[in-house]
Amino acid sequence: MDSSPCSFCGNDIPFDRDQCPHCGRQGPPPNVREASAEPERKALERRYQKALRDAESRGCRAVIDSFEAAAKSSKAVINRHLADIERLASSDQQIYATYYERLDAGVQAPYGDSWDRWRRIADATLFPLYEKRIRFAALSLDGVGVRNYGDCSLVLREGLVADRTTVFEENSAVFVRDRGSRLPPGRRATWDQRSRLCVAKLAAAIHAGTTPSDYPGLLLHQGATLEEDRFVEAHIWGPLTVRTCERVILVPKGKMRGQAFRKALRSRLAVVGVDLEVR
Repeated sequence: MDSSPCSFCGNDIPFDRDQCPHCGRQGPPPNVREASAEPERKALERRYQKALRDAESRGCRAVIDSFEAAAKSSKAVINRHLADIERLASSDQQIYATYYERLDAGVQAPYGDSWDRWRRIADATLFPLYEKRIRFAALSLDGVGVRNYGDCSLVLREGLVADRTTVFEENSAVFVRDRGSRLPPGRRATWDQRSRLCVAKLAAAIHAGTTPSDYPGLLLHQGATLEEDRFVEAHIWGPLTVRTCERVILVPKGKMRGQAFRKALRSRLAVVGVDLEVR
């Protein structure tokens, strides 16, 4: 998609912008416009309907419907290390920086491995010229994100991200590595269509004996390594602060700071209306 018409003046908005250069009106961000394009929507609908027909033939349509209802309540969750949470909690002026913003600021060196290479190729494919504006998350039903990215899960407020968030079939770097940079339509969706993407992707793994307690692990499988994680990736346009979060969940892998530290962190988060939960 090179451009799309402005809903107000009808002139074209370049694909990497969220504001019409002609009338100045704000429009949907480019990731949302891409996911809303007719070929994407129609291809996703075909996949979704095929998944429903298959579920009917296997006698598990009721379970699929139940899973879809659960997926409609899924949250976008970012996992980071405790030091990142401390920085965000220190002030609501702190912005959650993207990988590219950290590189530009000189506070992070490139990873320099094959994972870094595939990440960059995927970002250039999905977000041409606007990859620096995208924050990554994963869909979750229990509030816990992908733990290989950090022990702290930032659960984002739906009302603050819904109109600028899209979802993608899986880890986009893994997808591009395994299937190439030609993205077939129907693998991404707008936020309000995320449950249909989840059904299209996961219906084949659901059977008559699948229970609601299985749904969180189906939607987000914690792998031993980054490459073994399985999840639906969320792409969020624009900045995030601690106020974008509704809660922070700590799931320590090992020893974490003591009670005094947690109490202080809970107090700082409470000032901006964010809950702290330790599991």
